[in-house]
Amino acid sequence: MSFTSVLVWLDSVSGDCFLKLYERGELPNLSEYFEEGALAENVMASFPTVTESAEGSIITGLFSGEVNMV
Repeated sequence: MSFTSVLVWLDSVSGDCFLKLYERGELPNLSEYFEEGALAENVMASFPTVTESAEGSIITGLFSGEVNMV
């Protein structure tokens, strides 16, 4: 059995702002994915808030200081 995964990665968007937009129906193109998939809430942000260090954390699951990408 195989599954397809889609990771929606929005740089520079806070989670609370994203959820408000989603709940108000202002993200119709993403709603299909969340209705049939999963939406992670209450996740931990990486620090420093720099794209390169955040990418390393998202890809590896490690904290920014552990991936040496700053």
